Amino acid sequence: MLNLFTRPKASIFRATLTSPSSLLTPIATPFIHQSPNVISSRTLLKTHKGAAKRWKKTGNGGFKRGKAGHNHGNVDWSRSVVNNVSGTAYAKGSGYGNHLKKLNRLLPNA
Repeated sequence: MLNLFTRPKASIFRATLTSPSSLLTPIATPFIHQSPNVISSRTLLKTHKGAAKRWKKTGNGGFKRGKAGHNHGNVDWSRSVVNNVSGTAYAKGSGYGNHLKKLNRLLPNA
């Protein structure tokens, strides 16, 4: 059997004068055995766990998340500013901040 990790003997090589870049070419390539039980499949669609903890799927195919920035340090803020920061935000489908295509890729099983 041909060992792939050591240099093969010169007896299985022949000199070719037509290609000066490689003077030695192998006569036969080694046979690599593959098991018939190996099943080739597509790559798995894995969920991004960081995105899964922050975004939830809505009924019409969009995504929603909770807004950040209202837990502390907001003593002197007006009530309208605190109310704008608190609540739920939705992923936009067009324009600046378009996250729908990225979220569909990060959360394939949502």
